[in-house]
Amino acid sequence: MAEPPDHPLRRMRRLRGLSQEQLAAFVGVSTKTIYNIERDVHVPNVKLLANLAQVLGCKPGRIAQPWWFREWHQLNPRQMTEPPTREEVAEAGNGPWWDDPEDPGAAG
Repeated sequence: MAEPPDHPLRRMRRLRGLSQEQLAAFVGVSTKTIYNIERDVHVPNVKLLANLAQVLGCKPGRIAQPWWFREWHQLNPRQMTEPPTREEVAEAGNGPWWDDPEDPGAAG
């Protein structure tokens, strides 16, 4: 079974070239807090989320979005009411759904 992609916060932090220690210092929290957010052990409050987004230069939703949400978010209405075709199932198996070449925060 494949592991889920990196937490969005981790991807954005790495994309900006920041360590957990640096990001923690910028937003005024402990390194352990950043570590726990990235492991989905701790959910940041709205104020911390806004501070993280400001430091990382992105919208808060970009780093708060659970790893599984993108799959559901990108469904079209037909996919929500009808079962997938054989071709859609086969295509879904051709690679990780979280890799998106046009998304700067995507895994890979």
